[in-house]
Amino acid sequence: MGDKWQGEIVKMLHNYNIHTRSHPPLKHLEGWGVADPASPDIVGGNAKTILIEIKTGDLNSFPFSKWKEHQREWARNIRIQSGIEYWLAIVIPMNEIVQAVKRVAFLIPYPVMLKLEELIRPFQNSVPFRLNKAHLLLMRDQGLDMEQLLDMFRLDWVPRTGWVIPKTHSFYWMYLRHNTSYLYKHPEERDAIFDKMMLQEDSNGN
Repeated sequence: MGDKWQGEIVKMLHNYNIHTRSHPPLKHLEGWGVADPASPDIVGGNAKTILIEIKTGDLNSFPFSKWKEHQREWARNIRIQSGIEYWLAIVIPMNEIVQAVKRVAFLIPYPVMLKLEELIRPFQNSVPFRLNKAHLLLMRDQGLDMEQLLDMFRLDWVPRTGWVIPKTHSFYWMYLRHNTSYLYKHPEERDAIFDKMMLQEDSNGN
């Protein structure tokens, strides 16, 4: 099922000349138009198929329960069967009293989302955008929030343009620079690269 911010994400992709089909969701990549609630909100591509599931978080956080088990299974299977990467576009509404922006957005690959959940679940069932004094001291010491762990997967907002993919974002160099040395790697090899990126970011932030 499409998310309320789907139009913004589709517009972003179109700005980069990435073709998309998003209504209805697809049961199989070769079965365009066959509805399946487990499949991602957006299927598109240029040199390679692109799969994006869009989620809206709660105020200043994202509950992991919003990514349903049947969606996880679909993502896991498609990566095993075809090697195609699966992304989550997560939009977090912000408290405008605290933040000047109304929302922030991240474009996160499947293995990074799993790693994020693995880090946060021992403490709570949602990941905060930004830690505050209400969170456990151990979480604050380890920098366990989206702002610190996922900075390299964050999208930029540009007035009158919308969401922009930074040139440092892995999505940019995979699909827009057509880095085939990465794009066609086996999913397990990509997982190791993403894991290294997260660990590097975590060590830089602490």
